[in-house]
Amino acid sequence: MNKQQRARTSLFLMEIIITIGLFMVCGALCIQFFVNAHLTDEKSQAISNSAIICESAINIISSSSEPLETLQKCYKEGVIADANSFVVCYDKDFNPVEDGGKYILTVNVTEDDETKGCLKISAKVTSDKEEIYSINTKKANNF
Repeated sequence: MNKQQRARTSLFLMEIIITIGLFMVCGALCIQFFVNAHLTDEKSQAISNSAIICESAINIISSSSEPLETLQKCYKEGVIADANSFVVCYDKDFNPVEDGGKYILTVNVTEDDETKGCLKISAKVTSDKEEIYSINTKKANNF
């Protein structure tokens, strides 16, 4: 092999190495974009499902004179945590589970101090102690 052939071969190898490096960088960027898109999709689904769950709980309470007991009848997996709270656990697909779920719906019903004869209702969904969605409302007390 003469000098000219060796120079062409090493130049060709350099071109291949640079091309492979560029493809690796482009591939890494594409993977990063897809991972970010997937994470954004998961977050938006969690927010959407959390909003539906909270609004459903609020609607159930709004149509009842015994809010926590009515929630207990509608959500068999949920528990009345204390005199004012109701808790339901959900798995990663937002199906109710007995306990140990990824998402937790907490509904609080208290007497409103500012407006006599009204109940203050708050519903929130959390995941890993991070609030995903919450809603607050008031309801006329039907006692």
